Amino acid sequence: MEGTPPRGADTTVRLRRPTVAAAPTAVLGLMGTAAALALLLWAVWPGHAVTGTWWVAIVVALVVGVAGFTATAGCFVRLRGDDVADVVCWRTRCRFDRRDVTEVRVARGVWRIFVVELADGRAVSLLGACPEQFPSRLVPGSRDRDLADIDLLVGDEP
Repeated sequence: MEGTPPRGADTTVRLRRPTVAAAPTAVLGLMGTAAALALLLWAVWPGHAVTGTWWVAIVVALVVGVAGFTATAGCFVRLRGDDVADVVCWRTRCRFDRRDVTEVRVARGVWRIFVVELADGRAVSLLGACPEQFPSRLVPGSRDRDLADIDLLVGDEP
């Protein structure tokens, strides 16, 4: 991966792709903004009065939409030096040291996820970032991006 910092560097890298945790929050954001747009179109249509109930409904729809998209933006895997943190909806789910990583693999299934095996025998599923999903994994270069992400998680130099 180009621009990948060497192991132990003080820079921060974020792995981010649509994940099993970010997908529902993105749908929530989309639904909230779509409802706000529908309410706005309803209000400008001739013959409809804008009342206090309309204002409450549009504010609630906008808050739901913004909250959904904000939660989606908070799903990533943060690599800072040798520290790896799996962050979901701006909350750190788990944290481990890259020096403890023995293997990284991609779990097959409905949603492909990275599974990190640690030296103490634990297997950690990363929910903040994921490998390419279908159909994007059929795009040329998707396998190389997955391997670059795995190298970054293991801590190999590019």
